[in-house]
This record gives sequence, C-alpha cells and structure tokens, in this order.
Amino acid sequence: MGYLGVMLCIIGFMLLMPLVLLPFHMDEIAYAHCFYAPGLAAVVLGWLGWETIHARPKAPLAPGQDATVIVLTWMLAMTVGALPFLLTGSCRTFTQAVFETMSGLSTTTFTVLDVERCPQLILLYRSALLFFGGIGLVLIMVSAISDAHGLRIYTQEGHANRLLPNLRRSALLVVRTYVLLIGVGTVLLTLCGMAPFDALNHAVGAVATGGFSTRNASVAAWDSPAIEVVLAILMLLGGTNSATLVALLGGRWRTWWRDAETRAYLGCAAACTLLVAMILWAGSAIDSPLEALRASFFQVVSAETTTGFQTVSSFHGWPASARLVLIMAMVFGAESESTGGGIKQGRAAVLFRSVWWEVRRRGESRAVVHSDRMWRRGRRVAVSEDEQREALTFAFVYLVALVAGSFVYTLHGVPIGDAVFHFASALSTVGLGMGVTPADAPPVILWTTTLGMFVGRLEFYPVFVAAGRAREAARQAIGR
Repeated sequence: MGYLGVMLCIIGFMLLMPLVLLPFHMDEIAYAHCFYAPGLAAVVLGWLGWETIHARPKAPLAPGQDATVIVLTWMLAMTVGALPFLLTGSCRTFTQAVFETMSGLSTTTFTVLDVERCPQLILLYRSALLFFGGIGLVLIMVSAISDAHGLRIYTQEGHANRLLPNLRRSALLVVRTYVLLIGVGTVLLTLCGMAPFDALNHAVGAVATGGFSTRNASVAAWDSPAIEVVLAILMLLGGTNSATLVALLGGRWRTWWRDAETRAYLGCAAACTLLVAMILWAGSAIDSPLEALRASFFQVVSAETTTGFQTVSSFHGWPASARLVLIMAMVFGAESESTGGGIKQGRAAVLFRSVWWEVRRRGESRAVVHSDRMWRRGRRVAVSEDEQREALTFAFVYLVALVAGSFVYTLHGVPIGDAVFHFASALSTVGLGMGVTPADAPPVILWTTTLGMFVGRLEFYPVFVAAGRAREAARQAIGR
C-alpha cells in the first residue's frame, strides 16, 4: 500500500497546482479552500502512508498486485480528484463530479460544465487533470521516486519503453519532453492570437491529447487556421510513441520515419482526411473544397489522436459516412505509449500484417519458413506469435466493450449511430460527442461513459486482473 501513499501525495499536489493562478486572479480567492483543503489532506495522508510502509522490509509484489495498484490508484485519483468540482459548486452531484474528473484523467474531455461560467481555477485544474492523466500517474510517480518494484507497475499502466538504462531517468525524460512541447505550444498559440491563459490550457490539452477547452464552442470560437495548424501539430506529436517522439525531437529523423507504427499513424491521418473532405464536399455539407479539407484535417487529427477538440458546432450535420470515418479513426487511435487512446496504431499494424502473413503462409508450401518482421524505430525486428495474439485479443475485447456500451445507450433512447459514435469516443478517450452526456443526462448514461473512459485509459487488462484478484480474495474470505 506504500505506492498508494505516494500516489495520494501526487494527487494532492495535482489539487494544489491551480493555486499558482491566484496571484493573477485574486477575485477567486474564495475558491482557494476548495483546492488546498483536500490537497493538503491528501499530501499529509499519503506521506504518512508511505512512511509507515516504507519503514518496513519490502516484499516483492505478488502476481497481480501490480495491476491492483494501478486500478486502485486511478480509482483513488478519480474519487479524490472530484472534490474540487463539488466544493466549488461546478458540479451539482457526485456522479457529475466523478464523470468530469475521469474525463480529465483519461484525457477524454467530455464535459458537463458550462466552461465560460466556471472559475478560472477550475479551468486550470481540468488542465492539470489532463497533464497528470495523459502522461500517466505511475510514470509521474516513477519520475519522483526510484524503486526496485516500480518497473512492474510502470509497465502495467501501458509503458514499456525505457529510453535510458535507469527507469527514473527515462520517466523524467518523458515528462521533460511533454513539458517542453507545452511551453513551445503556449508561446505559438499566444502569437497566433490566443490569450496566454487560453493558450496554456489548449497547449496542455493538445499535447496530453485531451480537448478540454476554455470556450463552450471549443477551438471553433477562434475560427483561426493558424491556431488550428499549431494545435494539429501538437496533437500529432502528443499522439506519437514517447520513444519515437524523443528520437524525432533529437533529430534522429531516420529512426522516426523507419517505424511501421509511425507510417500507419500518419497514413491513417492522411487517408481519413482526404476521404472525409471528399464526403463533405460531395455531400454539400461544406461548399468550398478548401474549407472541407480544413474541417476534415482538424477533426480527423483530433479523432485519431483521441484529443477531442472541435471546430464544428455539431456532427449531426455531417453525412453518416463522414462520421463513420471518424469512428474508424477513433477506434484505431494514436500510437502506443503516447498520451492518446484507442486500439493503438502499433496493434493495428500488427493485426493487418498478421492477416498478410497468414495469407502468405496458406499460399506456400509448409517447407517454406518465413520470419514475421516489421520496422520499429529504425530496426527490422521479429514479431512474435504472442504479440500477434495479444493484438488480436485486445481488438476483440475492445469491440465487445464497444457493443456493450452502445447497447446501454440505446436502452435509454439514444439512436444507434449516435450511441456507437459516442461510446467509441469514450472507449478511445477522445471526447468528440453527439450530445449524449449533457449535465442532465441519466446517471446510468454518465456512469456507463465513466466506466468506458476508465477501462479505455487502462486498456482493459489491469482492470480484468484486479477484478480477478478481488474475486479470489472474496471467495477466500467467504470460505473462512
């Protein structure tokens, strides 16, 4: 439980972070206690928990404990993180507050708030949720402490790359890279006409691939091609594999380009952009081909990187075929080990190649032996049968969850097309919506969406393993 103590401290600092805005907005000092009271309490309780456990001899994590730590960490963050929304009155119910918190932590960015009437502290707090949730709570923990058992928890959250031999230094490098991108993005957006506060929030949202905006109309409020281009670049970088991103920013272009996932990621974005643009123009949804291309490019990038920024007021006016392409972009999602969600382009690349490899094997003699290989970060490496099986299993579980969540929506009167679009957006942690989850939505809808965001962000397996351990523990307790 010592890890949960550390995570509670980090959650406490997350709650305290918006208070840096107070010197510039003293008119909101009445809301300060809504952040420092739960924040300081979390830091103190977390520190006491860590010190109590840390003083004892450490035992290795039992099988499944790493997944349990991950699930409990995110549940703790979701619950404690909801307090500022309740204390400030921004959310009327606990259900709404948990929904908003999970939406931020999972970088999905559905919202039940009228953001133009919210305190600035709440808007900055939502961006803090995006930053901590997008980079990964465990990655931030590992960057703060060095621990012999941290690697197993680190990998359970969806990280595998160790960019440097030392795990803590690898985590710090990832955090510094994202902070650098946020800083550069804030400056560029300010130069493009955004106010500094708006620029900071949108830069965080783009890099963390979470589209919380400071305007109800999202990016459409500025109607600026320059702002859209900057945000699109930041979203694409945020959706890039962290190891590949470090190589790209370090000038190792060959390593970046000679990667099957990178090519699948950019190829999917280009193909979907052209397809949606042609659909919008041919269907007279948008009269100008350039405007169709502009709208298509931004929304496809927003969908594929699972960010959720919007430059259109509603997708109801788009042809069903264009919305179907966006659904496919959301399902395939961003690159593995990025701040984005979805099945991930790495798994998609393995799945498509697995089909080709299987067709090739069936068309050749059994005596012919091929090695299944693909490019990864500048090297042609073998793809094991276990990896192919994992990609297929994940895609199957994802589709089952998509059908189940959409079915719950339809039980509450949501049209099937809107249900699939909206729950795919939740499961891939995107945030592009069809108006299914307003503030007055039934609690079942909000909790279904919250669960979709939760399992989508943790990529199912840790949740399944933790549930299995809880079931086994309950069975043993009953048998005593």
